[in-house]
Amino acid sequence: MTTDPEQQAAPSGTPGPAERPGRGPISIGNVHGAFAIGDGNKVSNQVYGALPGPRPPEQEELLRAVQDMRADLARLVEAAGRQGLNPELTALVASAEREHLDAELAGAEAEIEEQGAADQGRRVRLRRALTAAGALTGFLASAATVTQALGAFAGG
Repeated sequence: MTTDPEQQAAPSGTPGPAERPGRGPISIGNVHGAFAIGDGNKVSNQVYGALPGPRPPEQEELLRAVQDMRADLARLVEAAGRQGLNPELTALVASAEREHLDAELAGAEAEIEEQGAADQGRRVRLRRALTAAGALTGFLASAATVTQALGAFAGG
């Protein structure tokens, strides 16, 4: 004899387990997102590999310019490490302004790649970092390209 009330025979005239309200076959159609059925369930909805839609052309241009400038800065840092630069330029490469500029460039690159666009706040910070590192950026043609790409955005 079973002690499970669901498996016990129902007295005549009472609905069986499949006939009771809230019991019986379950049919689920299209589901979007996360859901749980039953008590004590945990729901987790994690989307992998979601890519932003196509980027606006000005964001693509800014991304390319930022990547080029980061590559130029990396080459300068490498050359400074080999003692291939004059002392003034070596000091500029080692400066906090260069480090801050590289961090802002990296942030802009990541934001465009991950979210599809660098927001206005990011563009303003990047423009300020370019200005602060002006003595160094004057040596890089890619800095002018980033500045021009930033100019494509109305209001910053």
